[in-house]
Amino acid sequence: MLFKYQINKNKQNIINRNKEKAWFIKILIVLSIGFIPINIFPSGGFQLVDIIIILLIIILIFSQVKINNKVISHIKLIIPFIIWASIVNLSYYIIVKEIRLLEIFLNMIYIFLLLMVYTKICIEIFNKKNYYLMYISIILSIICVFSFKGYYEWEGVRSSLSFNNPNQLGLFALTILAITIFLMQYKKEYNIQNKIYAILDAIFIVIAHYLAFLAISRAALAAFIILDLCLLKNMLSKELFVPLSLSLLMGGMLLVIINPTFIIDRIEERGSDRFTTDAVKDRIKISIQNPLKDLKNWKIIYGTGQIPAGKIWSDKKIIYSGTKNYQEVHNMFGNVLWGYGIIGLILYGAWIIKTILEVKLITNTLHVWGALILYSMSGVLFRSRMFWLIIGIMMAMWNIKLETDKPQVNEDLSLSKSKLQNNPPE
Repeated sequence: MLFKYQINKNKQNIINRNKEKAWFIKILIVLSIGFIPINIFPSGGFQLVDIIIILLIIILIFSQVKINNKVISHIKLIIPFIIWASIVNLSYYIIVKEIRLLEIFLNMIYIFLLLMVYTKICIEIFNKKNYYLMYISIILSIICVFSFKGYYEWEGVRSSLSFNNPNQLGLFALTILAITIFLMQYKKEYNIQNKIYAILDAIFIVIAHYLAFLAISRAALAAFIILDLCLLKNMLSKELFVPLSLSLLMGGMLLVIINPTFIIDRIEERGSDRFTTDAVKDRIKISIQNPLKDLKNWKIIYGTGQIPAGKIWSDKKIIYSGTKNYQEVHNMFGNVLWGYGIIGLILYGAWIIKTILEVKLITNTLHVWGALILYSMSGVLFRSRMFWLIIGIMMAMWNIKLETDKPQVNEDLSLSKSKLQNNPPE
């Protein structure tokens, strides 16, 4: 009897420890998303959230999170680009001893781990019906964006709140809206009806638009047009009509009652001339055309490495350009071409295109991809944690679809086998 009691006690202790571990991982998951807006260090490097992400990498790398083999194989297809980018940056570091190149070399390895960990996190959230964790994460991230002051990249920077610059704030607004779209679609497909979540969806949509206009980032505002079209399309769905109508009502009331001139004021503060065709052409020239002129001779093949913004190559040395007419390439694909040449562009571009083709059957993903690519026309997305979080969600949704479709395939095969046994061919 005593022996049996001891066994039961040991089992209970194991169960309790597993529960404590599960809750610890859930807390880390919430923090790994909720702390993304806290940018108290310079842009492009280490931030507070990386401590949480590294902890999750250590924990989840040995975890038994079930990922479909097709998803795993697809994620691994980005490894050739990671290897090529690492070789380029490390080679240039050996030549010029520019510490930033060594940081980028390590950062490229971190990007792959980031994709893996966010995919596993999102599978944990959506596969096990832990979607409430995503709601808590978004709420925490919104609290953080208004509670912290970012490490601003230049004096007199536009509203950036807890980020380094307004473009990052615009991307954060886009991320909130994209995640909310995925959450609403997830609840629709699984027939999850909850008034509190519907109200939160509406609040997230309103806050995302507020932050986009606060940042007044041209890239983010352009991307929002595509996501708003996605929302309008979904208004025809009875499951999503309530949160979307509520968001329109809330947004309209806040705009009319609290600050009717908010949008006009934000555009005037940025300068209405910044939204003209000439201003956009100038921006393209400064941040895309001029730096890409550096790709001469063999550099068009292997790139220049991710040298810091505002610097150029001169006699095998990296020097400051000394002019505002030359900046880091602010375009995702242009930046890859600039840093890693045609080889890097082919490897990265092929992976992006294959990703879009793989997840296109998941509702609303094409709208989200359209918004991301439009934003990327004047932004470097592949270095952003928010970009990999959105892709992690897409991978998780794709994983659910593959795992859901699998039993049906097996069932069809069983039925076919049974028919053959009962009615063998003559």
